[in-house]
Amino acid sequence: MNAFAKSYEEAKRLGQASQNNPHDIQLAWRTSFALHEIGMFQEAYLYGKRALYQMDEPSDQDYLYMVYVASKAHKFDEANAMIESVGTMNALYWALKGVLAQLLNDMEMALYYYNIAYAKDCCPQTSYNLALALLVTGRWQEGWKAAREFPPPNRQPKSGTPYWRGEDVEELWIANDQGIGDTICFARFIPELLKKAKKVHWTVAPQLKALMQFNYPEVNWLADKREHTPATIDAWTGMMHMVATLSPEPEQMKSAPYLDWCETGKELRSEKPILGICWQGNVRYGSDHDRSIPIQTLDAVLPYLGTKYTLQSLQFNGNEYLPKGIAPMPKVKRLHQTLMLIESCDAVLSVDTSVAHLAGAIGKPVFMLNRFSSDWRWGLEGEKTFWYDSMTILRQRRPVDWAGALSLAVEKLMN
Repeated sequence: MNAFAKSYEEAKRLGQASQNNPHDIQLAWRTSFALHEIGMFQEAYLYGKRALYQMDEPSDQDYLYMVYVASKAHKFDEANAMIESVGTMNALYWALKGVLAQLLNDMEMALYYYNIAYAKDCCPQTSYNLALALLVTGRWQEGWKAAREFPPPNRQPKSGTPYWRGEDVEELWIANDQGIGDTICFARFIPELLKKAKKVHWTVAPQLKALMQFNYPEVNWLADKREHTPATIDAWTGMMHMVATLSPEPEQMKSAPYLDWCETGKELRSEKPILGICWQGNVRYGSDHDRSIPIQTLDAVLPYLGTKYTLQSLQFNGNEYLPKGIAPMPKVKRLHQTLMLIESCDAVLSVDTSVAHLAGAIGKPVFMLNRFSSDWRWGLEGEKTFWYDSMTILRQRRPVDWAGALSLAVEKLMN
């Protein structure tokens, strides 16, 4: 049984126990936390609400958690009511107002609220949210400055090793504190890093190591949780902090295709053009519910796309619940194998996950379905991005509007 299945079984067990003991506040909270962890936000909200309303004096942290859960369940009115329940207009109150405004894509109000919160208490979470809000609105240097104030990642090397602030060093280690897509995206900065450090050590997800090692052999790539950080490093940093320290402007972020592989995979054969499709990210990611498409919603457009294309799954672990009309993904364990599969496609349709980054990094035409509350990279409007020349961004017009985004995809791909 994998980790997700174990978490699901634990949430199921707690839910049954809580149903039998409806007045047990701690059990209701534990059930809510467990459901939240596996992305069942509607259910997590209901159990959290049960616990909250039975408490004599809920803390601000209790309300903070419930605002996040209500927002993830897209219960925005309830989330706002929770914010107003915070006892005083302290930093937490304004930070929560910022979070809700950001989820509703009202970035100017989000910045207004975050700046008030930051002035009252420059806590790490507010600094993080402020930085992302600045970046998504194109205020790059302000955003990088705020990002440099993030606290160091938890994955620290030996005690006493200094955190990198941009100075020239002999050996620099980059921690694996972001996702696979982020690693692929940030690999473009390796030439700039090597101007600052004579030797770069970079810890990445094990399935990514071979691909990175082939393309950038001058870097010492380390498989996360399998290979230890060298004892010789002079400084270290996290991935996001590394980019913030370099502080690139958009013209410096542009890049020609920068990933490749030494061999071709088994060629996909079809009389029609091949469209690779990825509809879900990593379910362990906290915002995966916003970026992933329900299969029944995807099913509605596949017959149209299937008249012009052979549809090929690029969904890791997606063959168990495969939408109708899509060929199953061959068994792959490493990202270079996924790259070879993408190379065999004529185009890619993907949500905002590592497949979209991988397609962009090799220059494959990729149509990325973007959630309403956009990742900081993609900005607030427009179809094109300086991160990947071959990418077209298809945006939701309102929260959870996958039908609208998919209609744009059909229009683009069928013309």
